[in-house]
Amino acid sequence: MTTMFGRTIRNRDLLLLGMAILLTLGSFQAAAQIEISTIEELQLIGNDPDYPLDGNYILTQDIDASDTVNWNDGAGFNPIGAYEPEPAFTGVFNGQGYVVTDLYINRPGAAREDV
Repeated sequence: MTTMFGRTIRNRDLLLLGMAILLTLGSFQAAAQIEISTIEELQLIGNDPDYPLDGNYILTQDIDASDTVNWNDGAGFNPIGAYEPEPAFTGVFNGQGYVVTDLYINRPGAAREDV
């Protein structure tokens, strides 16, 4: 038995309280923002299980994406969620006033040009 806030609490109840707190923290963590600070991290969205298309993203700095002109044999950045059948981006992306500059996408035969 343990005394907390002037009350006697059984160890089993204390264990259950601890588990409830951990589950609550886990649910907050599931909704946590995924930080994006590089063009490589941006490219992971929809291409890595840790960067789902329905994720909650936050840009943490300006990103110079000029090197994307050299990616994928000249095709550049792979658009996020732009493949058929349509796995569209359904998440949240908070740019916080930061910008991604010089992003290169070259898909002349594509039906659409998403980022």
